[in-house]
Amino acid sequence: MYRFFTNFHSQIQILILSSVSILFCNHLHSQNQAQENYIADVIENLEGNEDFDYNILFETLEYFSNNPINVNTADADEFAELLFLDQSSINAILRYRDEQGKFISIYELQAVPSLTVSDIRQILPFISINSDDNRYQLPLSDMLSGGNHELFLRYTSTLEQNKGQTLDDNGEKRYEGNNDNYYLRYRYNFDNRLSFGLTAEKDQGESFFAKSNKQGFDFYSIHVHLKDVLKNVKDLAIGDYSISFGQGLIAHNYFGGSKSSLVTNIKKGGRTIRPYTSKNEANFFRGIAATYSIDDHIDITAFGSFKNNDGNVIEIDTFEVEDNFNRFSSIREDGFHRTENEIEDENAIKRFSGGSRINYKKSSFSIGGNILYEKFDQFLQPQDQLANLFRFNGTSLLNGSIDYSVKLKNINLFGELAFSQNGGRALMSGALITLNRKTDLALLYRDYGTDYQNLNSNSFGESTTTNNEKGIYIGLRYAINNNWTINAYADQWSNPWIRFRVDGPSRGKEYLLKIDYSTRNSFNASAQYRYESKLRNQSDNETRVDIPINISLHKIRYSHRLPLSRKIELRNRIEITLFEDDNKSKGIFIAQDFHYKQRKFGLTSRIAYFNTEDFDSRIYAYESDLLYNFFIPFFQNEGIRMYANFKYKWTFKLSTEFRFARSQFFDIDTIGSGNNLIIGKARTDIKFQLRYRF
Repeated sequence: MYRFFTNFHSQIQILILSSVSILFCNHLHSQNQAQENYIADVIENLEGNEDFDYNILFETLEYFSNNPINVNTADADEFAELLFLDQSSINAILRYRDEQGKFISIYELQAVPSLTVSDIRQILPFISINSDDNRYQLPLSDMLSGGNHELFLRYTSTLEQNKGQTLDDNGEKRYEGNNDNYYLRYRYNFDNRLSFGLTAEKDQGESFFAKSNKQGFDFYSIHVHLKDVLKNVKDLAIGDYSISFGQGLIAHNYFGGSKSSLVTNIKKGGRTIRPYTSKNEANFFRGIAATYSIDDHIDITAFGSFKNNDGNVIEIDTFEVEDNFNRFSSIREDGFHRTENEIEDENAIKRFSGGSRINYKKSSFSIGGNILYEKFDQFLQPQDQLANLFRFNGTSLLNGSIDYSVKLKNINLFGELAFSQNGGRALMSGALITLNRKTDLALLYRDYGTDYQNLNSNSFGESTTTNNEKGIYIGLRYAINNNWTINAYADQWSNPWIRFRVDGPSRGKEYLLKIDYSTRNSFNASAQYRYESKLRNQSDNETRVDIPINISLHKIRYSHRLPLSRKIELRNRIEITLFEDDNKSKGIFIAQDFHYKQRKFGLTSRIAYFNTEDFDSRIYAYESDLLYNFFIPFFQNEGIRMYANFKYKWTFKLSTEFRFARSQFFDIDTIGSGNNLIIGKARTDIKFQLRYRF
């Protein structure tokens, strides 16, 4: 009895003190504003990572803002769905809950070791406190009638005419369709447990209800996803879905585990199956997938997928080959079907994918076995280049792996060992260590064999392919106090075989240092320096053999966010780049943002000046955009960039958004290249979006 009252009194003290000190987190900004700010922060950390589908980030955070995660019942995989929580923070929350019991308030999070005020401010819009454990008792009929419907319609266009809209020598338009983009999305959600919907899109230059697209939109995606509906069925997906195994050595279609200023976020996690709602036309599976729990410790996942892929088909004289297979050189992932050649490549390849995962989890230990099989109806034959010597060629590919995670007090060891059917091997092993309440350390070693073959991998590394790389990464996060945080990493790697634009074995290194300062009134400032050095073929080489030379890139960035009132916020950013090879080039980007938000009306705008001397000194800069949309342009040459986003909420159910963006160049007379070439010094884009909830 004494222990009960002691613990109860301790909890009440925590609640009172935490409530007083954290209420400021939502004092100046609504949950929507906090969500918007954090999306901007995360994407700015990942700028330049062109392989990540940022639609997933937007939709996931928007989803959890409407369907918060219950911190009293969520496991590590569910917390990992929040994308930005690193494993050290997740482990700290779970350890605190095991030791102290269920949270009695979200403000109690301040008592969790290693969580700073800034961390908690970011978490708050996406979590809730709920003691109800009867999560499997609701009939499916109630779930179908008690959820939320959401409909999006979006229109995008470029006002200037590009070359694709002009006539070729035969008097026909180069692009089959007009210069407009149409997007439709419908989704139904119930309490983070049932989701179904439709996504459809027509890209600029594609036809609409005509010619090759008589069915209307060029891309359609449908999904149905059930989560924790039955006690033994964790996930059931029908239609389009994504799969994530282990640390991504054989499959991972989700966020996390890459180099960024989130320096300790190197471990991939989350649920194995997720519904697919993005407009990316290649990076998903189509069919059925399910995860079944035998008991509280063993999960079994199985999936099967059959879909058509775009591919670069090779015309081959049948007398020159010994088999009867047609051939393709690569899978096209851009999703464009505008020209005759692009339309010929559309759905040219039939692809079957199937696999399974068995995962055993108990207390602080888990181990999983994964297998993935792929089969094509044509022979994949990469282009005849030395860099492709070890790449997969054939009609079928089998991959297998074993992954593990072990928690030893303040240490989390994890990793994965994978094999491909040709005998290739890939290994990744890491550790997340909480040294004390203020300091987290991340260590990672990777050894991806030159002959390792895979088509769906997405693991930690310097290159986009999980092969031909060895490296060591060290990341450190130090919270000086509630206001100051230091993030730093060092990464060194080697490539035993040649790779793109490097005709020989090579090495590289990269360092980052970022200092963040935030206050209780939501003021935030950060300064960041990143340095990268590696080999690349000499651009003006005149010998028969390209000679790799050392190149280096310095990037310095400063930004701050200053709230002037509940409605007005100013943001500033300046970035400088310096690139060096045989010559030097530099770039600068300066931006002033203005944000205004009231109950029904919102405005975000920017005016920026940029001046970069070449492509190597380009600068990426995230821009605020319409909901569920994003834009991360890179800036080259000299000019002015400006945009304004207007949002008006007519009723609780209906809102509209409009975007106007224009780039004005000073030193060039044409913009873009190929069929996207615009003659002139300016490009103007407009967007209109309608959102209806019912």
